[in-house]
Amino acid sequence: MLFQTEYLHDIFYDAYDLPLERKIEILNRARELSYEVRVDKHIDSVRRKVDMSYEGVMEKLDDECHFVVIHRRGYTRDGDREYGEIGFCTMRGNDYFLWINLALPDLNTLINEFNLKPK
Repeated sequence: MLFQTEYLHDIFYDAYDLPLERKIEILNRARELSYEVRVDKHIDSVRRKVDMSYEGVMEKLDDECHFVVIHRRGYTRDGDREYGEIGFCTMRGNDYFLWINLALPDLNTLINEFNLKPK
């Protein structure tokens, strides 16, 4: 097993204040490029995977949701050191979370297509 000796900080992209329509475009494109799409719900103080469709969780997306585009660099994921994470959290009581994970080349494609800039 390869151990990482230097922690690399994640890169967050300036996407939180984008118009809702643009966020939907980014999420749909990320889904096309993804290797994993997951929906979690905050249950008993823990995030737990739930059986909900992409379309079902997308109905919960609105301007109040916390939206993120992240280049994860400090962790190992599926044999890759770095990967992309795009998603949102509903930020209301029984929070729902959408996680879309992409390989690094696909994250770079998304960043370039939508002209996203690091914060």
